[in-house]
Order: sequence, then C-alpha cells, then structure tokens
Amino acid sequence: MKADILVAAALASLAVAAPASTLFRRDPLLELSANSLPDKAAREVYKSNVWTFWRAFLPGARRLPVMVHEYAARLQDIINRGEDELASDIILDLANSANSKEYPVSKEQLDLFLETLSQQMDWR
Repeated sequence: MKADILVAAALASLAVAAPASTLFRRDPLLELSANSLPDKAAREVYKSNVWTFWRAFLPGARRLPVMVHEYAARLQDIINRGEDELASDIILDLANSANSKEYPVSKEQLDLFLETLSQQMDWR
C-alpha cells in the first residue's frame, strides 16, 4: 500500500513537472535562436543555461531576459575570438528568419528579442 502511494505521488509530480519542461524545450524562439548559433556546443550550452536559469526562477518567470542574456554571452564569446563578421552574420540570419516554417516566431517577438539583445551587448 505504501509503495502504491509513493508511485502515485511520483507520477503526479511528473505529470505537473513534465508539461512545463516540454513546453519550454519546444519554445520556437529558443529553438530558432539556438539554431542560429554556429556550432553544436554553443547551442547546447545556450539551451542548457537558459533552461537552468529559467527553472531557478519559476513560477511565473519570464524567459526573454534569460534567453537574451545567454544569447549575448554566446555572441560575446564569438566576438572575443575576433570573429566579428561571424557574429554579424548570425544576427542578420536570425533577424531574417521571422516566420520560419520550422520554428514559427512572429516578427514582433523576434524584433523584441533582437532589440533587447542590442541593449544587452557590449559592442566595443
């Protein structure tokens, strides 16, 4: 009987936790911005950090500030390596990918992301 209660409690907690993580991991803006990064390692670090930091501030946390902060960090790494043109191409490609069929993000949402990103970046 006690084992049944423990199993039921575990399943109930999974049912509550799973939808939030599933929805977040399928966030089109997160996927679109992650896929704009040049290498797999940068994409994985970006997504992992966004997920970790966002989860730490649940419930009701807004994802955009976390996503922008982490995306800016990945871009800053590229700029610090002296690959300014690559960083420029990444931003340009991301800006031109609104209404992507694979990751449908509205132009307004993407513009807000890019505007917030431009305020966050150290462009020196």
